[in-house]
Amino acid sequence: MNAEQETSRAFDLMAAIVAGDADMQDGIAYLGKEGVSSVADALLVLRQELSTRTTKDDPIDFRQLRKESPPQITSQIKHAIPKVPFVLHGTEYEPQDITRFDGQELHFIATPKSDHMLVVDDRNLIVDWWQFTYLDRYRQSIDQRIRSDLPEGRTNFRDDPNLKGYVLPTNANRGYNRLSQVDRGLFGDWNDVISSFSMSGVQVAQLHEHKYYAGESFSWVLPYGTEYGEVRDLWYYGWADRASSVGTW
Repeated sequence: MNAEQETSRAFDLMAAIVAGDADMQDGIAYLGKEGVSSVADALLVLRQELSTRTTKDDPIDFRQLRKESPPQITSQIKHAIPKVPFVLHGTEYEPQDITRFDGQELHFIATPKSDHMLVVDDRNLIVDWWQFTYLDRYRQSIDQRIRSDLPEGRTNFRDDPNLKGYVLPTNANRGYNRLSQVDRGLFGDWNDVISSFSMSGVQVAQLHEHKYYAGESFSWVLPYGTEYGEVRDLWYYGWADRASSVGTW
């Protein structure tokens, strides 16, 4: 697979799924060709490695990400209107149409050009896709059991737009499942204050509206081979000051 194809694979897969032209089995089939014979075994290898690192943040746990949100959370969802259109089930909607889906849990993925978002309304599907991006990034380490090959990197979440204000560094392959318990110095905690972030040496950053990764989510995925990225104002996507848990890998 050439460099251009490498750059667009994860986005192409999700875009095809949203359009109804593919499903996650296509992603699993690709990983199999790349040497990842068992998703469960691969995740176990990575989790064992990550659990040995001593940091304040927590290892990514897809079992926790997969838990359904409590009905009382879903029923109270009021969507913030983004500045870009979005595509759901193959239909493109204008930003203001997001209010049609109040009371329904949605998961948002920014596209490379930031001119629209892909939207998924199935938690199991979005978690399967997160697993695909995770395993695809580390497939060589999984196949060869080379623990030292896991990349170091981090996402720096900020409490002000334009990458200003306090910073919450989050290590690669880890997250914070309860930002209300993470200290922000004189200004309290990190719950519902993240407004921008930058990424270095990681591929995915995700924000969740509620603690323990419940409720809606927003994902930013860097193209393959890109070592740095940033979102200078989450307000553009309707996600400023909303996150109660975060993760990155």
